[in-house]
Amino acid sequence: SEKEKQRYANRGKYDSDNYHQDDNYKRINKEQNVLKKQGKLEDYMTGKKINANADTDLDHIVAAKTIHDDPARVLAEIDGAKLANTESNLKMTDSSLNRSKKDKSAEKFLADRDKRLKFLAEKEKNGALTPSQQKEKEKLLKQKEIQDEKFKEQYEQENVLVNNLIR
Repeated sequence: SEKEKQRYANRGKYDSDNYHQDDNYKRINKEQNVLKKQGKLEDYMTGKKINANADTDLDHIVAAKTIHDDPARVLAEIDGAKLANTESNLKMTDSSLNRSKKDKSAEKFLADRDKRLKFLAEKEKNGALTPSQQKEKEKLLKQKEIQDEKFKEQYEQENVLVNNLIR
């Protein structure tokens, strides 16, 4: 309806602070950091044990921005921060992986990584990479530590869960 279209249009701009300052986010982050310090935490993307001193972020498997911008969420009148900040949607990962993923789906993130690595490999065949390209290649190669199929499966499971909560 026109009323619902207007409500969606007026949902407000995505505000990262609203999602990252949510009480559930802070509680889960604190719990995950305790487990990290105890050596009982695994990076959800790579499956590797997280070192107690590792630089990590609590990642929204389905991005908070994706949830914020979901028309079905707005139609269902569900608080985006509450929906995004569930234990199943928040998992610890290497900070560089999280920050590279941004608000992409697992499928898009991995496809972009592979496309860019292929591009850089072609550039390297034709000569040396620039320092910034070499740095990018190293960052992308770190992303190859991701267990692609497991990562995509976790994303899809969480996406289904989020959509079921909306509908």
